[in-house]
Amino acid sequence: SDRPSWSNEQVNSLLIIQLDHLGDAILTTGMLSALRRRWPHARIDVLAAPWNRAVFAAQREVDQVMVCTSNRFLRRRSWFWPLNLLAWAWRLRQRRYDVAIDVRGELPHALLMFLAGVRRRVGCSSGGGDFLLTDDALHDPQAHEIDKRRGLLAALGIRLPEGSTLQPQFPVSLEARQRVEQRLIGWRTADVPLVVLHVGAGTAAKRWPMS
Repeated sequence: SDRPSWSNEQVNSLLIIQLDHLGDAILTTGMLSALRRRWPHARIDVLAAPWNRAVFAAQREVDQVMVCTSNRFLRRRSWFWPLNLLAWAWRLRQRRYDVAIDVRGELPHALLMFLAGVRRRVGCSSGGGDFLLTDDALHDPQAHEIDKRRGLLAALGIRLPEGSTLQPQFPVSLEARQRVEQRLIGWRTADVPLVVLHVGAGTAAKRWPMS
């Protein structure tokens, strides 16, 4: 290959594509600090969906969040979403990204990166778009989603320290805390703690171990 190795790669702008579910976006946040450490002066942008935009907007490593309002993950699916992706490819092409990462591993997203003229296109071969990628993160479909993100970082030449967990991060604003406090009025008393658990996930690959 005539591509430069990642050890010598100059990256000034990086795009993360995350158009799927809210929980998947939360899992992706663990990658951000590793990307920022690797390229401290690069611009890191995210192409997000309306329902996961706030996750990335809260991350200090992210410079800009762009919102794709029509995509195939909409519950009321519109068949115009492929045209919207083509429009986004044109917009992104003007930004001349050095690197783009398709976290999910989707053929439409790989096509989006290709049409946007991104120099290095990183993703997983599981979605069928590997022929459009420059750097393929091999993925075991039985592995946890965190391991999938670890593989994406490895494809970028980023080796994590031993024992690194890629812990998701989501800083909560004071305003959000105050809104929750208002909603909890009447649900708890001063001497009884209130515990909220959400332990389920759509697949085993997104569930955390008990210990």
